[in-house]
Amino acid sequence: MKKPKHWSQPATRVHVSHEDRTRTWAGKTVESKVRSEGRHAAALERSADTRRTYEATAAKSEQQT
Repeated sequence: MKKPKHWSQPATRVHVSHEDRTRTWAGKTVESKVRSEGRHAAALERSADTRRTYEATAAKSEQQT
């Protein structure tokens, strides 16, 4: 059985400029760096939240002593 033509459309090619394809010193492309930026910011916020909680607990126990 032959597939209908609309099932196998050719993928459209999107031009990516040379600057976007070049790699940083860490070996990452600009695109991957931008994509991982959100994860990096979320990890920084989690560690900052943990630090603030620790400092609050330390200040509270110091105040009680």
